[in-house]
Amino acid sequence: MQKFPFVVDKKQKLFVLEPKIESDESEDKNMGTLKAIGYNYEECRLALSKIIIIDELPFNFVEGKGFRLFFRTIQPRFDSPSRFTVMKDFLKIYVDEKEKLKIALRGQRLCLTTDAWTSIQNINYMSLTAHWIDISNHTGEIIGQVIEHCLLEWGIDKLLTVTVDNASYNNMTISYLKNVMIYWSFNILSNDHLHVRCCEHIVNLIVSDGLKEINASVVKIRNAIRFVRSSAARQHTFKKCAEKMHIEYKKSLCLDVATYLMLNAAEKFEKVFARLGESEPRYMGIFLEGIKKNKRPPGLEDWEMIFYRVTLKFSSSLHVTSNSFFNKLTYMHTNLFQLCKSRDNVVSGMAMKMMLKFEKYWGYDANQNFILHVANVLDLHFELKYVKFCFGELYDYHKAQSLTEKVKDNWDVNRHIHDVNDMDCNDMEVDDNTFARFKRHLQEEDSVENKNEVEINQIF
Repeated sequence: MQKFPFVVDKKQKLFVLEPKIESDESEDKNMGTLKAIGYNYEECRLALSKIIIIDELPFNFVEGKGFRLFFRTIQPRFDSPSRFTVMKDFLKIYVDEKEKLKIALRGQRLCLTTDAWTSIQNINYMSLTAHWIDISNHTGEIIGQVIEHCLLEWGIDKLLTVTVDNASYNNMTISYLKNVMIYWSFNILSNDHLHVRCCEHIVNLIVSDGLKEINASVVKIRNAIRFVRSSAARQHTFKKCAEKMHIEYKKSLCLDVATYLMLNAAEKFEKVFARLGESEPRYMGIFLEGIKKNKRPPGLEDWEMIFYRVTLKFSSSLHVTSNSFFNKLTYMHTNLFQLCKSRDNVVSGMAMKMMLKFEKYWGYDANQNFILHVANVLDLHFELKYVKFCFGELYDYHKAQSLTEKVKDNWDVNRHIHDVNDMDCNDMEVDDNTFARFKRHLQEEDSVENKNEVEINQIF
């Protein structure tokens, strides 16, 4: 028993129930740890600095009357530091955290992103952000396990496809899911068609290969647009030049968008860019060489527009895209084939490079997912005749027959799962050119059949 009960021992510790940080993942959210905590002035100062960092408070927050009253109430022994002392603590924390980060970055391969801006005081700033994978188990198998866990958690056991990009670890992810799901109650064709490559991603790869041919020209156009957009005064000068040349300035220049949209907007102001040099001498000084050597890519709107529209269709969330896949595939191939025969060497060269990439992912020898072709058979617009017709446009006769048989086999196996009568095709868009050729093909077939019937009747 203490001899003087009213004398407080400053070294005496108190038992405190510290809440568990990962309480959200715990079944009992009231669980915590009982700890003996004593007063430590240095730890209190460190905690105060972290409060200001986390909540993004100003330094003079520590000198506020309310703050001092609060701390005086909960801990009279704590002498609140000044804002200058807090600033020194900040620098110490920064140095300590910097050393920790340097240790974490050792042996890591980084990806850097930069961002530059100008403040209202006209001071230039730039931030440099490093991205890296700080765990060693970022593998396809681990990703597959996470997907499996989510499916089991939500009670999902009927899975048809998994759409992924062409990253190497995704192949391992699909293999893992196939091996796991083979024992599930519901699987179609032993999950042979589980893997679907992201069509939008492949379209971007195809276009990127074509743009490499004119990359220098695209960069020069982008730099010219960046020059105009770099200040309000330059944009005003550009607008005045457009008005003098009677060119509407309703649609302004754009940068951070798809390449097609950027070039399409810049094309309308091609003459304005040439006139801009008269009002902006600095523009001519920077881009004179580019203007002499560079015209806009010839016929660019004739080929990239195709892929821009297709990308929109693939990424649309308002339409069922599985049954439009094959139609868009034929649409791209037909246009690429025509562009390969272009008299313009630049256009034909780009188209040939893009055709090679097209054949890599969607050619005859590519590992195609025939479930996407079966979706066309389910669509009342197309059915198997249309699939056969499109294969005939894409490949030679024997290859077309072989692929059509594969689609038919997959359709026969899956027919009991789908009800064709439930398919609503009223809102489904089709490509007019391909579908028009298909209609003409059917009419020609009907005329041939009718002619044969007439000849047979005449014989007998």
